[in-house]
Amino acid sequence: MGSFWWRDVLKLLPDFKSIATPHVENGESIFFWHDNWGNQSLVVEAPELFSYAKNKSISVQRAFSIDDFSSLFQLPLSQAVFLQMQDIQQLIVNRPLSYNNDRWAYSWGSNNFASTKVYKLLMGHSEIHPAFKWIWKSQCQPKHKVFFWLLITDRLSTRNILRRRHMLLDSYSCVLCNSLVEESVDHLFADCSFARMCWDFIHIDIPLDSGFPDLTS
Repeated sequence: MGSFWWRDVLKLLPDFKSIATPHVENGESIFFWHDNWGNQSLVVEAPELFSYAKNKSISVQRAFSIDDFSSLFQLPLSQAVFLQMQDIQQLIVNRPLSYNNDRWAYSWGSNNFASTKVYKLLMGHSEIHPAFKWIWKSQCQPKHKVFFWLLITDRLSTRNILRRRHMLLDSYSCVLCNSLVEESVDHLFADCSFARMCWDFIHIDIPLDSGFPDLTS
């Protein structure tokens, strides 16, 4: 339900649950079966009983408020499943709810959510080329920074990238030097004879077969 933005957010729910541990207070935001609010999720602890559950997405608050706990399941129950139900029912009796909101503790040891830490956990750690740090700290105009960022990430609309996007052109060769070399970022800004003439004009020596972003170092 909801907009496609909200549906995209919901796709990240399993990733969120992998880095967050719930602490039951009122139980409103915690799934009774799927969330790890005890020693482990009840799906893992009592899989046979879970298979009899009428509502597999019930919240902790709703499950705890049911007077007849057995009404949550398809009856009759086998003896083994009945024993599992009794164990969980006793767990509910020994764990009363409060009126406070549920708390979630995160894998970095805090109850406070931090989007930057979540991003790092989900994306992992990778080495960043110095050119990316240099460009955003430079004194260039924003439009120049964005253009250079597109350049070193190979996102400019060269004929090479148009071919990779399955766009049909009469030719994918460079239009500046009239050669049969495909117009890529590295060729257009470093190897093309017209580009090398421009670099020579401002007395900058570009090594042959250079590429971005290493060319910036």
